[in-house]
Amino acid sequence: TIIIQTRLLAPLVPNEFLGKILVAAVVRELAPLVTAIIVAGRSGTAIATEIGNMKANHEVQALCSLGIDPLRFIVLPRLTGVVVSVLVLTVYFAVVAIAGGYALSLLSTSSSFSALQTGFEEALIPADLFLFLAKGIGLGTIVGWLCCHYGLQVEGSPTEVPQRASRAVVLSLLLCVAYNTAVTAIFYAIVGPPIVG
Repeated sequence: TIIIQTRLLAPLVPNEFLGKILVAAVVRELAPLVTAIIVAGRSGTAIATEIGNMKANHEVQALCSLGIDPLRFIVLPRLTGVVVSVLVLTVYFAVVAIAGGYALSLLSTSSSFSALQTGFEEALIPADLFLFLAKGIGLGTIVGWLCCHYGLQVEGSPTEVPQRASRAVVLSLLLCVAYNTAVTAIFYAIVGPPIVG
């Protein structure tokens, strides 16, 4: 979509710019945010619901009575799993999106691989690794922590579970967008604009 829109809006843009635009739009922005949104919607709901049901059925209380720390036994593995999942799925998303963008640009604009590769190489900088880690770890932590937190907020009634799960996912989405925007603003304040003519 980005390749098509770029070609429609600016048909005279050099092919190297397509690589730069894909890096700026997909690798830095869409990949981490869309991945976090998908993980929050799918896995975040499951985490909040599972922990909420455990709380409503007094399983968490039973763990405490056995001397098992619920935060270490229930929350930490899920939080770690969400962070790792967001990191890995972000890489997967970016690779597939760039490969798809490259294939589409070959079909629609007769771009050469070397022109796109030049654009990728010029746009990707070492600071992108830190951006990737900051966004992946931060977004994963937001989703995992909020979903676990709201799951543990269930008091005793099973009817609270869907309400808490909905709150967890909605707040996760809002905080993910805010966090992503803040990290992007700081990143570009430090390294400069994403595309320099």
